[in-house]
Amino acid sequence: MMNFVGTLCAYAAICKHEGTPLRFPGSEAAWDGYSDCSDADLIAEHQIWAAEDPYAKNEAFNCPLDSMNKSIEHGFMGFRNSKNSFVSWIDKMKAYKVVP
Repeated sequence: MMNFVGTLCAYAAICKHEGTPLRFPGSEAAWDGYSDCSDADLIAEHQIWAAEDPYAKNEAFNCPLDSMNKSIEHGFMGFRNSKNSFVSWIDKMKAYKVVP
């Protein structure tokens, strides 16, 4: 799950439980951006690659959606569309009735 999605879903569930309107708790920049989110599926794929690929040996990597240049330079080809991933995780939370 994307880290931000879990937090936002928990906040939405609390608002629903308390009968209060759901208002985005962050800034406009946070609302419009996806740069601080990470996708759990992509992180898992990245970690497996880093553990198994000889080109990744003895390297340190970070896996935010907006900055994977070092990983790509070392041969990691994983990719997630930030907006699609965000919407997908929200839909999954709705399907499991975690959020309204």
